[in-house]
Amino acid sequence: MTKATLKKLKKLEDLQILLSESPYMNDKQLAEALGVSVPCIRNYRNELGIKQVRERIKDTVRSLAPEDIVGTITNLKLNEGASAEFVTTADMVFKKTNIVRGQYLYSFAESVAISVIDAEASLVGVANIKYKEPVYANEKLTAQAKVTQIRLNNYFVWVFVYREDVEIFRSKFILVSV
Repeated sequence: MTKATLKKLKKLEDLQILLSESPYMNDKQLAEALGVSVPCIRNYRNELGIKQVRERIKDTVRSLAPEDIVGTITNLKLNEGASAEFVTTADMVFKKTNIVRGQYLYSFAESVAISVIDAEASLVGVANIKYKEPVYANEKLTAQAKVTQIRLNNYFVWVFVYREDVEIFRSKFILVSV
């Protein structure tokens, strides 16, 4: 084997080790850790049959089918916490005020909360929500979810939704695994 082939095999092995330790690292983080370019990481992932980070996260969510997730889960630790992104669109707003309907914010927060639960299925038992700022079309929102307590089959999850650094929605869910 040539020196280049051995070097590549070592990088492939290092990539597998990195992903076994931190499965949600994105291509840029992997490239920095291995000292290669992002296109190299994409080639290595393809050779090894490893999915993109968003697909790996979707495969981890147990309580929802991928098509049921509102927004995009960007980081996930089951029974601990998660983060997600969501972009509002013009078809989500009230025509008169151009403000996004509350059901979309609630659905986003609920989806993130349910995604973080390590159960085959879970339902909202109780939800306490607060809309803090109006949201308009074409705004990028981020959510942070944190599991604060687990009692038998009840999961207490806080979800905070932000526009840039401003909290615009917050919720506390008590989810019941079924």
